[in-house]
Amino acid sequence: MRTLSDEPMLEIAYICHLGTISLGFLQCNGHCILGGMALLNDKDINDLTGAIIGGGMAVHRRLGPGLLESVYDVCFAYELTLRGLTVQRGVEVPIRYKGLVVNTRLTLDLVVNDTVVVEVKAVDALASIHRAQVLTYLKLASCPIGLLINFNVPVLKDGIRRVANPALLGDKILAENVDAPEFEERALPGS
Repeated sequence: MRTLSDEPMLEIAYICHLGTISLGFLQCNGHCILGGMALLNDKDINDLTGAIIGGGMAVHRRLGPGLLESVYDVCFAYELTLRGLTVQRGVEVPIRYKGLVVNTRLTLDLVVNDTVVVEVKAVDALASIHRAQVLTYLKLASCPIGLLINFNVPVLKDGIRRVANPALLGDKILAENVDAPEFEERALPGS
C-alpha cells in the first residue's frame, strides 16, 4: 500500500459478511466509505438513532397521540432539524426490477443524516406489515437502519421499532430488530 503524508491513506476493509460472501468497503484514514457515503459503526448508529428517538419523544410529549400522521411528520422533521440533524422529507426512491425502472416511485417519510429511514405512523397498533415495509424501504434506499415510530400511543417507547438492513449490516445488529425496546432521550455529541 502506498501512503504519502499529504494524501489520505486508503485500504480495503471487509466489514460485512453475508453467508460465504464478504463485502469489501474502501477505508480512508480509518473511516469506512462506500460510494462517498460514510458507513457508521455501531456506536454512531446507536447515537444517531438515540437522538432521533429523543426528538420523537419531545414531539410526542408536546402534541400527544391522536393527530394525523402528516402533522407528526412535519413536527418531527422540524424537531430533528432543531437538534442539528440533516433531515429530508418525502424522499423519492426509484423501484427497480431486473433492469426495469418502475414508473412509480417510493416515497420515504424521513431520511436522517443520509443514513436512517424513519417511517412515521399514527395508527392504533403497529402490525408486522409495518416492519416489513420499513425493511423493504431500507433495501431499496440502501440505508443500514430504520426506525418505525407510531405516535398514536400513550407512551412513545411502546410505538418504536428499530429495523436493520441485513444486506448492509449482516447479522451484526439484527438482534436489535425487536419489539418494545428500551430507549432514553439523548443528544448527539456536540449538538
